[in-house]
Amino acid sequence: MKRIMILSTLLSVWHGGYAQQPAEMPDSLDAGVLNEVVVEAQMQNTTARMSTYIPGAREKNAAKDAASLLNLMAIPQLSVDPVADAVKTLSGQPVSIFIDYVEASSEDISGLNPHDVKRVEYYDNTSDPRFSGKRYVINFIMQKYEWGGYTKTDATQSFGVIKTDASVYSRMKYKSMSYDIYAGEQYNAVRNAGDESVEDMRFTNLLGNGPANVIRSNFSKTENSHTNTNDISFRAIYDSDKIQLNNRIGFSYASSPETETTNNLLYGNDWSGSETTRSISSRSNMSARYRGQHLFMLPENLTLNIGMSFEYGNNKVNSLYCGSEGTSITNNAYEKSYSGTINPNLYWSIDDCHTLRAYAVGAWRDSKIDYQGNSSSRQSYKIDGYQAGASYDFATDSWSTHLNLGWTWQKNSISNYKFNTSYPRINAEVTYSPTQNSQLLASYEYYETMPTASSTGPVVLQQDELMYYSGNPELKNSPSHEVGLQAVWLPSNKWQLAFSGFHYYITDRRVSDYLPEGPDGKMLRFYTNNGNYVSTMIGINATAKLLGGRLTARINPRLWLRRTTGVFAMTRNELTCTAQLSYFFGNFYTTGWYMTPSHYPDENSGIESKTSSQYQLQLGWGSGAWNLRVSASNFLRSDWRANREILRSEYYDMSRRVYSPSQHMGFALTATYTFGYGKRVERDNELKHESSASSAILK
Repeated sequence: MKRIMILSTLLSVWHGGYAQQPAEMPDSLDAGVLNEVVVEAQMQNTTARMSTYIPGAREKNAAKDAASLLNLMAIPQLSVDPVADAVKTLSGQPVSIFIDYVEASSEDISGLNPHDVKRVEYYDNTSDPRFSGKRYVINFIMQKYEWGGYTKTDATQSFGVIKTDASVYSRMKYKSMSYDIYAGEQYNAVRNAGDESVEDMRFTNLLGNGPANVIRSNFSKTENSHTNTNDISFRAIYDSDKIQLNNRIGFSYASSPETETTNNLLYGNDWSGSETTRSISSRSNMSARYRGQHLFMLPENLTLNIGMSFEYGNNKVNSLYCGSEGTSITNNAYEKSYSGTINPNLYWSIDDCHTLRAYAVGAWRDSKIDYQGNSSSRQSYKIDGYQAGASYDFATDSWSTHLNLGWTWQKNSISNYKFNTSYPRINAEVTYSPTQNSQLLASYEYYETMPTASSTGPVVLQQDELMYYSGNPELKNSPSHEVGLQAVWLPSNKWQLAFSGFHYYITDRRVSDYLPEGPDGKMLRFYTNNGNYVSTMIGINATAKLLGGRLTARINPRLWLRRTTGVFAMTRNELTCTAQLSYFFGNFYTTGWYMTPSHYPDENSGIESKTSSQYQLQLGWGSGAWNLRVSASNFLRSDWRANREILRSEYYDMSRRVYSPSQHMGFALTATYTFGYGKRVERDNELKHESSASSAILK
């Protein structure tokens, strides 16, 4: 029966398809219109572990270095200042920069070649042992090459603000070794800098003559000031499957031969009439340093990462204050300092989701300062700090949890005064990523801010006819709490949206206070613990990439709620906004950036500051090895006015207008050229000039 049914079906198909053919067959088929199918690559995604962004060809061609590439990519978790080349989180925290998992300072990566960047990764509290426990991390993944080398030259000439910056960098890689060498020079001339201030000083017994109220008006102008900085660095990196050894040595020398400042003084209340004074100062800084980062892959899923550093510094500061009637105040300081750190980290990767980390930090600094002049003395600073702790990380693509508990000990010896302190450091963070284009994050952190060496010095120095200043060896730590929230949404390559908020609370903060308790009843500026500082921020960072990616628009409004208590109690709330617009056409691009003014209380003083708006317009061209750009900053501002500062206290009030080249119109021309050699070229982590040695000289 089944065979009969199958045969019947086959006959009917043959009969309908062939036996009943029409009398005439068409000689062609009707054409159909197919709609265009566009496949768009996913350029961004996020998980609980990290967020990944792929730069487009336009951004890489227009970018000069790593900072400009991050700015053009408009990564939603980052805030990039294109004028200062500063990369921070939306909450203002500094970001650690890595290139292929090798740490570099912000100066180092200014030589990066954007054409070799494959993708950019952003991490919050990653458990990867190569990042040494850094909290906020940007990691550039670069194109891999077999062997080769390259040389890069970079030069920038600024006008309006006179500054010249030139450098040459070379790198050679062979098998598992790579070698870097860098040499650079920077010349910076400062003019039309200074301040205009009015001080109201209320004395209880000035010069033994009883109470006095003196108003001092001062207009200071800095002339003939210039600084030369020279750097040279060498680094060798060995990188294999199990070991990574990174060693770098560097030397820098910076000098300001002579800075002359003229002060036009006017005293009120019949104190001293008017006069003109001069301040002449010079300074130099020499530093030699070593930086090392050594990583070892051990059995049983263990990884040991050891960081270490050593630095020698030699600082000299000479100042001469010449007043009326032969008044002369000399303050010279000569400092030699030695400092070092060691930071071992041991990671145990239990499985793909669970990681334990044990870490320790040892840091020491030894400084000897000779103060010569009107207030001669010899001060010795010795600071030893230790930290130990452990952290636990759980991470999947959807959930991530980070818990860290550490303890810090510090021993201070300042001349004949010694004190010890210790405190805990706690950090907890939870991240949830329901999809590849969304992420939620909540964090809490507790730590304490320790006083600096310069603020704890007991020496008393004279500033002018009516003011002395001193440190305070009895300064205490300032406990700090910070709660953060962040949400990221990446609906498509065209749109990016990030919400960020935090609440920051510091108690018993360190501030500068004023009392009429100096020699002869004059005013004394000193450091003390007084009051709290509270800051709350709520912000949105939105980006749109339109016209096929040729137009990028970004806006970042933020609401700030700030309050201080204690002797300098005040409340300041404000709305700030940063906006940027970039357009690409061929090998050219143009971008405009604007930041609104700000009015806020300073965290470590009683000063409330008012800053001016900042803006920049940039036009650039890039093609292969060449990158040229011209920029104009604050080009509508012909004056030199910058910040406005106000302070009010029981015995001392101050209103000051700061004049600075940083707020004046400025123009810059930058040219970069890179040429490669060898079989293939690898552009990797590069060197740039480093900051000068730190100093404990009282300021």
